[in-house]
Amino acid sequence: MRKKDLIELGVTGILLAVLVFVFVNVTKKSSGRRLKPVDLSVTKQAEETGDGSLYSLLEQESKSIQLKRDPFTAAPIVFKGNAQSGFALTGILWDKIKPLAIIDGEVVKKGDQLGGKTVEDIRQDMVILSDGQEFLEIKLEP
Repeated sequence: MRKKDLIELGVTGILLAVLVFVFVNVTKKSSGRRLKPVDLSVTKQAEETGDGSLYSLLEQESKSIQLKRDPFTAAPIVFKGNAQSGFALTGILWDKIKPLAIIDGEVVKKGDQLGGKTVEDIRQDMVILSDGQEFLEIKLEP
């Protein structure tokens, strides 16, 4: 065999060993994790109502979830209430059609009630609340 062929064979062998090592480690890590079973009661409720409101049932279910970490950075959520409003805006999930905001650990959308106030609008950097008489702007703190 030529020297070039021996070098190629050696590099191929090393790469194959690295690939096997990575595959074994990934397999070990994934075998220890167990996924939570999916709660199909929401799907069954939607089928029973017959109005195709699976989305609304899932939305109601999501409101009961308490956020403990920021979904984008995995940093713990610390509630710092706005001194003027008493509300803590911790995040905005911006979408032109259906934006969502995280206020006091609760995911809200336009029209939702929050502490006696209604979410009037969700913008990219603020949320506007109203109690029917006056508007309250809560800006997203950097």
